[in-house]
Amino acid sequence: MIAAHRLVSLLLASSLLAGCPAPGPEGGDTKPPGGETPPAGDPIERAGKLMEAGDLRGAEAVLDEALLQHKDDHELWFSKGVVRQASGDDDGAVQAWTKALELQPQFVPGIFGIGSILLGKGDFDAAIDRFSEALRLQPDYADAHYNLGLALLGAKQRDKAIVALQRAAKLAPDDPAILVQLADLYVIDEKLADAIALLEHAAQVAPKDATVRVVWGNALVKQGQFDAAIAQYAAALQVDPNDLDARLGLSRAQQRAGKLAEAAKQLELLTQVVPDSAVVWAEWGSVLAKQGDLAAALTKFDRALAIDPKFEAAYVRRIGALVEARRCKEARVALQALRDLEPDDASMDAGIAAMGRCKK
Repeated sequence: MIAAHRLVSLLLASSLLAGCPAPGPEGGDTKPPGGETPPAGDPIERAGKLMEAGDLRGAEAVLDEALLQHKDDHELWFSKGVVRQASGDDDGAVQAWTKALELQPQFVPGIFGIGSILLGKGDFDAAIDRFSEALRLQPDYADAHYNLGLALLGAKQRDKAIVALQRAAKLAPDDPAILVQLADLYVIDEKLADAIALLEHAAQVAPKDATVRVVWGNALVKQGQFDAAIAQYAAALQVDPNDLDARLGLSRAQQRAGKLAEAAKQLELLTQVVPDSAVVWAEWGSVLAKQGDLAAALTKFDRALAIDPKFEAAYVRRIGALVEARRCKEARVALQALRDLEPDDASMDAGIAAMGRCKK
């Protein structure tokens, strides 16, 4: 689970700007020639209030009017980029932030903004460069450490990503998104005590954050505490009944706790919400197979494979159900179909193991 990356906010612009380093000798005076720099907070503040009210056009009009008189004000260009980004115009945002950086090369919010757009587009290496540059200038910028961690995860540099997220958590110890992202990685690494410690604090500062409860449930499942995990997933669904991760996690915890009828009910609900999810159909098939309803289970596996013909886990589970139904000929056909996919070794080994009594 990868949390959403951070983007600059015009409503936070004043705090971002206050944290920027002073211009170096090369930066020079940022006042436009022939006039005084206007109090940038005035148009920026007005634009921020308009953005908060949902009036993006009005916010940009305020900034454009100010730029007519003060075209060399990098803070105004930065703010215009924020409005462009909020309007869904990433290219326009980058253009505005690039202009701000031409005027003030060490302007951290502009560097961070461009990095965030690159991260959102999946250009992880370029995003890493931008966030690293921002952190060289402002080492205590928690959001930059956080986004750097996400970019490093995308670039498959997991160890470095954890270090970046740990730094973000140290700088912003009450930020639930940072805590959850780091805890999620700890769960994967089986550092369950560390993960739960982070999640307990995240739940204190954000008691209505469903994601906190979902990741906490995942940690408890790995600890074998299935009833406690069920309680966490249920708490997440009380906050957000449409949280698919919570409902899927709940069904899996119920399966592990032996509550198969309840798990089947959750999965049936999920198929109504996400009818094209091969994972959900395969999970439902597995529950039905455990309940002994092999015919119904096989229809669910078939539905999963119709949605995703290369879903290796569904083939493995289907083979197991066919073997339990003593339909060995069909099981061998299914095993060959799995082999034809050229699956990874783990899936192939699982498929062969699932043949059980049907092995020749």
